[in-house]
Amino acid sequence: MFLGEVSFAFYLVHDILLTGIGRVSGGWDLPAGVGFLVGLAAFAASLAAATVLYRPWSGR
Repeated sequence: MFLGEVSFAFYLVHDILLTGIGRVSGGWDLPAGVGFLVGLAAFAASLAAATVLYRPWSGR
């Protein structure tokens, strides 16, 4: 399963990305709708970065 394969890379990447977003945005005091969209975008970016990091070592 794809998510199981990239889960460790996701674990390594997501905190760095969320910390960076928090610092750039000046904190996490966002309205609910905006916060949801930022969270969804952060999840997608973390998953994309984890996939890029995982692929060279997996041989796929």
